[in-house]
Amino acid sequence: MNESVAFCPQCRADSLFVQTAGVRRCSVCGFQFSISERRVADTGSENSGGMGVVPVLLKVILIMLALVVVVIGIAFAGCALALSGGHF
Repeated sequence: MNESVAFCPQCRADSLFVQTAGVRRCSVCGFQFSISERRVADTGSENSGGMGVVPVLLKVILIMLALVVVVIGIAFAGCALALSGGHF
């Protein structure tokens, strides 16, 4: 069975497509298109342009270091205010 019902873009209707020698033809208006092999979607796993493991780890370490510096600065400012007798 080399026939299938599908939407034809030319006559804008569901029509019977007949397949002959690598070409499918609409039985209503005669529109035809060639049949190609199914293409596999590119997953991009070879070189996706994303960041590697080392740059990501480096950024995580730098963010953690910045947080430690901020916490130490807040603790130092809090201790300085408490020892000087100032109020919060």
